[in-house]
Amino acid sequence: MASGTKSSRSGSARGGSARPTAARSRSSASRAKKPAVKTREYSGLARLWMGMAHTVGGAARMLGPEKFGKEERRDGVPFALVLLAIAGAIVQWFLVANPIAQTISAYTFSGMFGVIAFALPVVMVVLAVWLFRHPSSVNDNNRIGIGVVLLLLAASGMAYVFSTHPAPAEGLPVLARGGGLLGWLVSGPLSVLITPVGSGITMGVLALLSILIITKTPPNRIGSRLGEGYEYLFGGAREVIDAGDSGEITIDRDPHQPWWRRSRTRREEETPFDTPVVRDDVLAPTRDLSVDELEAELDNAEAAVRRFSADDASDSPLEVADQDALPTTPVNVPAPAAAATSGEQAAR
Repeated sequence: MASGTKSSRSGSARGGSARPTAARSRSSASRAKKPAVKTREYSGLARLWMGMAHTVGGAARMLGPEKFGKEERRDGVPFALVLLAIAGAIVQWFLVANPIAQTISAYTFSGMFGVIAFALPVVMVVLAVWLFRHPSSVNDNNRIGIGVVLLLLAASGMAYVFSTHPAPAEGLPVLARGGGLLGWLVSGPLSVLITPVGSGITMGVLALLSILIITKTPPNRIGSRLGEGYEYLFGGAREVIDAGDSGEITIDRDPHQPWWRRSRTRREEETPFDTPVVRDDVLAPTRDLSVDELEAELDNAEAAVRRFSADDASDSPLEVADQDALPTTPVNVPAPAAAATSGEQAAR
């Protein structure tokens, strides 16, 4: 009976140990399996639209290093901008004398933006290429959108300032020959308040601000960004100005280096010297001295100072002898002939 009890306990123990092992294996297997990314499937016209959009987007990304997965691409909206740019180019550039095309333009983009609708196809293509290569799933394009909107408003306002200042009561075709409806909304009240000249200056400042927003350029870095643009377009490094003649001190560190590349102590990593500063023959540190030994060392040092002071005092300058103490006994100096004769005799 005891053996039966023992065998039942061992069996239950084996069963209990097997269950956690199986549970752990199932949990590890579930952790190992990653959820598959579900790609959205389209059908009918949507599939045709996205197929053409991905084709155009792939062509736009072909010239750059950007690589995106299928779930990260957002090619629908940029493709729509490309189609609008093509339609706008046909109407604004090739059908200028067609009254039907000009009527459609006056009640669409020209009526909204004015004469700057002539350049809208270029703006749309550039914005579409940017969105193809920088989808919203990867990049935050809010800054680009705000900058483009401000730039269009500023351009429409300037077009209104340099026009005959048409009013909406005259109709959209008349507004289309000026700054459009947006230009009237932006520059119309300013022209009344601060004159058309002040309104034009304000629109120019707004246009400059929009460009700085689009390029993400602080006002104090306009010069450096222009240099970076030159390097990017022409592929050459800028000429470094030698500051030796101007008396300026050159700094090796880049003043515009981002903060995340700097060390935590706000100092750059120093370049090592050619030879080590630390020498190998430096004596090891001495042992700690007691108070009595320190007093004895101080006494010895004071005695040495007194001894050297006494030696310096004894080294007094030489005194000039008194004239009375000089010898006054005459000295016989031989004649030159006698000296020569004595010299010849000595030589013989």
